[in-house]
Amino acid sequence: MQCLSAPTRAEVDRAHASGDWLDVGIASVRNLRRIAWSRVCLWWLLGLSSIPIHFIYNSAIFKTTTANNFMVAIVNEDFLTGEPYLDQGYNVYIDQGVFYNQSIPLDPGLQAIQMNASSNKAYQDPLLYERLENIDCIKLYGTSYISDRIDVLAITSARSSVANQTAFWTADVFVPSLYTNDLPYGWVYDTWGNSSVAQAQADAANWNVNGLKIDYCLSRLTPGQCTLDFSVNILITVMIMNFGKCLAMVLVLLPRTDATLVTIGDALSSFLSDIDESTVGRCMMTKDDVCKGPESWSSQRASPAIFRGSIRRRWFVAASAKRWFTTSALVCIPLAAALVLLITGYNFLNERLNSGEAAFALGFGAVDFRAIIVDSLPQTEAASLVVDVLIANLPQVLCSFVYFAYNGLFTCMLLAHEYSQHGLRGSRKPLRVSKPKGKQRDKYFLQLPYAYSIPLILISTTLHWLISQSLFLVRIKVLQHNSFVQSQLGFSCAPILATIITGTILLIAAPAFGYRRLASHLPVASSCSAALSASCHRPKEDFDAAYLPVGWGAVGNGEDGEGHCCFTSEDTHELVPGKKYA
Repeated sequence: MQCLSAPTRAEVDRAHASGDWLDVGIASVRNLRRIAWSRVCLWWLLGLSSIPIHFIYNSAIFKTTTANNFMVAIVNEDFLTGEPYLDQGYNVYIDQGVFYNQSIPLDPGLQAIQMNASSNKAYQDPLLYERLENIDCIKLYGTSYISDRIDVLAITSARSSVANQTAFWTADVFVPSLYTNDLPYGWVYDTWGNSSVAQAQADAANWNVNGLKIDYCLSRLTPGQCTLDFSVNILITVMIMNFGKCLAMVLVLLPRTDATLVTIGDALSSFLSDIDESTVGRCMMTKDDVCKGPESWSSQRASPAIFRGSIRRRWFVAASAKRWFTTSALVCIPLAAALVLLITGYNFLNERLNSGEAAFALGFGAVDFRAIIVDSLPQTEAASLVVDVLIANLPQVLCSFVYFAYNGLFTCMLLAHEYSQHGLRGSRKPLRVSKPKGKQRDKYFLQLPYAYSIPLILISTTLHWLISQSLFLVRIKVLQHNSFVQSQLGFSCAPILATIITGTILLIAAPAFGYRRLASHLPVASSCSAALSASCHRPKEDFDAAYLPVGWGAVGNGEDGEGHCCFTSEDTHELVPGKKYA
């Protein structure tokens, strides 16, 4: 997009003639009003096609976790051999979070459990049933979702005074709804409380359920399932957007008759080869001079400027106050939102887990029904999937905007740094251009040196990954009894905290780099084409300066009291404080 928004020399000349200026060396939105409409259309095609991709690309293929509804029954060992039991009904724990301690006649589930366990002594087959000690049973069934086992028989040595009573208590345990944040494993401890599992594990040897001491458990095994799914609608959208981007890139690569000024080296080379008469007599003009006041710079009479010889300016002046404010806001607003989510999520989990440390121990991107954002968004399978994908990826889009903003900010500072190095005494360097000629050098990847672009990309990649672990799509397929698929948003406190820390470091890094001083007193042109042009009024005899190593400084004797400074391949001398230059 920087290449598309880069102006040609003809477009720069037209802008200067009308008192305007264009950006060179950075991706620029302000250039769009003055460059060819064909490049503007391609710029918008690339930009607009990127937004949907950032929203949905990483959710085109997603994992669906399976979970089982199951039945728990407290029985004695006589039950396993098929001894009769009194069918007094069973208890139901439904997924709306209400526990009904009531008797429902005729329990077909309990009958099926006994038949499965006792038939051919199946309960002794390690491929069908696994014997679990209390602590293992609590650990395995005290989790949010169970995919590799179903019904569990909690064996007790209790005997009933009622004849033929081998079963004492049963309950259906349903996978919790993602829309209610219900607790699915309250049965492991009598209270159905938030700390049930922790309390039960702490005293597993004396584990009691519904007032009955449990000796061990028999867990019925079932093959675990996990599917990798994809959304056809999302894939089609991604394919269409990528096709548009590929088309735009192919058109960008087509040969052009009018070369664009992609880097400041391209601009300096062009202005040294073909002098821009609109900036004659303004050799000390800076970007601030061009942008200052309501009148255009070209309407103001060119007059000599006094060289003050002040302290070298700092990097941050290369970027406008508007750019600094926009970049800072793009970082601070998401950080504030992340902080709110962290505090809210921490308080919510702390209340449910009775432990602040446990809130950070759930893991990066771990699916836990207690860490679900309950909302009133559409709950149909198709609608909830699309809405949740868009919400989960909104921070990814903001992160991409932050990357582009930081790329532009550092590009402004680094092009000013590179530009300033030409003003060092006795230092002549070849220009860095898109298509080198003579002693010119080839450009970096656009404007940022690899020493800065690679760390910036790595930090951006890290942030994208941390965000994906902080807020993510949770998709559960429930098996066994009343099968259904549900989608919601999950969150994790640990990666949210890591995201905030990384974002804060990024926020501090830019001003820290910006506080460095520029290499010389060369007027800060930044990306301003008019200021760059003003520095390129070389001596007439130095017609090959564009293709040779050049430096910036004072030239000539200045016998009339006024000096002149410019880029040139000839010898230069230092500017004299208090002297006028034009």
